[in-house]
Amino acid sequence: MATVQLKAVKREELGKERVAKLRQDGKLPAVLYGPDLPDPIPLSLDAIEAQKLILKEGREASYELKVGRKKYTAKIKEIQRDVLTEGFLHLDFYVPAASNKTKK
Repeated sequence: MATVQLKAVKREELGKERVAKLRQDGKLPAVLYGPDLPDPIPLSLDAIEAQKLILKEGREASYELKVGRKKYTAKIKEIQRDVLTEGFLHLDFYVPAASNKTKK
């Protein structure tokens, strides 16, 4: 399975009101975490682009998130959806430990 590229921006806006404003601006809040990361990284993605790409490629695909100059290969751990519209509200991306990669 190929790795799908997705552009993300590190966000400083935290909290319910700021995240709601982010969604109004067409952005999708997300978080990137894993054992090799010292702290979770809050992100924002283009909501329409991310939703289309994830619906096309699926939850099980590997996503290469480009955050600034760094790249992270992650899997989707959780998708939070709006109950009425079924649109994405928040994404959790998990970066597995480097030593857990399967050998061929």
